[in-house]
Amino acid sequence: MLGQKEEKDLQQCILQYLKHKGLQSTFESMKKELEMEDDPEYDHLLEIKWSTLNMYEQRVQQSNELTSNSIKSFVGHKMGLTCVKFHPTLDLLFSCGEDQTIRVWDVEDGLQATFTGHSGTVTCLSYRNGLIASSSLDGTLRIWSTHTERLIKHINTDTPLLSVVFMDDETIACGGRDGVLRIIQLDGTVKLLHGHTDPIKALDAKQYLVSADKSIIIWNLDDLSIKGQLFGHEHVIECVHVLESESLPFLQLHGTFLASCSRDKTIRLWNLTTMEHVYTFVF
Repeated sequence: MLGQKEEKDLQQCILQYLKHKGLQSTFESMKKELEMEDDPEYDHLLEIKWSTLNMYEQRVQQSNELTSNSIKSFVGHKMGLTCVKFHPTLDLLFSCGEDQTIRVWDVEDGLQATFTGHSGTVTCLSYRNGLIASSSLDGTLRIWSTHTERLIKHINTDTPLLSVVFMDDETIACGGRDGVLRIIQLDGTVKLLHGHTDPIKALDAKQYLVSADKSIIIWNLDDLSIKGQLFGHEHVIECVHVLESESLPFLQLHGTFLASCSRDKTIRLWNLTTMEHVYTFVF
């Protein structure tokens, strides 16, 4: 059974589909019978949802066709995981969690290294050129070398850290529970950026620095000025990801986009050139 909002969304999608197919009489009839307004926000949304569903079904089918020998399970963490990321070029996997550890896994051979030292949940990690940056509820940012498997930097802050991302080889951004974005250099220099009011759980740093609580702030990488702020989510944003339009061929769009997912059960797509909301996917 569809809820009232989902039923309204479906009707608007169908209405716009009829309009763009040139079925004007059917369009007008449906619009009149259901007492609906012509809402351009739903343009092409039915086709997008259908394409997304087809892609999802294809991936499920491909997954079902995998043999059990090609599926890996990695066991080692003693408590729940908070973050998992792939190495950009090698068959390595990085993970961290509530057991206060960071672990490095070889996709074929399993556990390669375990980093210990945090005294609280490790909330997030970021990898760049042989270094792992980890944020923790203990209020510290730690930098680890994957080559020597040693801690090389330990920076204290005055708040639990919820997110972390490398901006370049020398600069790291950390999101705090206090809503402050910290830009930390490897030499220990810290710059505080204000703009959020709630804990910052999501970061990305490709073309722009992106931070999110319930809203999203886009920062220019060169001078850390604010390019814009995006509103629309109704709950905490858990993840943001900057991507090129080539990653979404079914959208038939061009430019740089941002995907954000939230506890409000939606994924929103934003155009970072125009700073406008493009689509909302509701789950």
